[in-house]
Amino acid sequence: MKIEQLLAQHLYQAKELTLQGVGKFTLTDDFVLPAENDKDFVMPANAISFEYNNKATEDDALIKYIVEHTRKIKPLASADLDSYLTLCKQFLNIGKPFVIEGIGTLEKSQPGEFHFTAGQFVHTKADNGSNTAVKEKVEMKFLLPVNLKKKIAQ
Repeated sequence: MKIEQLLAQHLYQAKELTLQGVGKFTLTDDFVLPAENDKDFVMPANAISFEYNNKATEDDALIKYIVEHTRKIKPLASADLDSYLTLCKQFLNIGKPFVIEGIGTLEKSQPGEFHFTAGQFVHTKADNGSNTAVKEKVEMKFLLPVNLKKKIAQ
């Protein structure tokens, strides 16, 4: 699952998302997640607010969430998030807006602050870390010796 999908999921569930060196996104308390089959849901314009903070530190709850849903070790999850945010800052520094799917768009102003425009709600289905690719690799790992034994026996 992509980091940006996990960011949106974490924001929808925890009602707040802090990105190091960027700032804090907050979801209003009265926001209710729509049902999965509600395709016509429109996110209210003021549902997500953003507070710029270039001194924001890494959010342990977010890292834990990434670890749970990607089954990566904590340092790797932290490095993935840092890499994503570095890309974000590079886009912003060259004057390009940076879109975070399901959350909104960040733009950098002349004084160097980030400004936020809320985006559209995206239905994100939480993945409990059961990655089919990982399962296939595990199955192949255990099947390979059995197949070799059969070839050797013949």
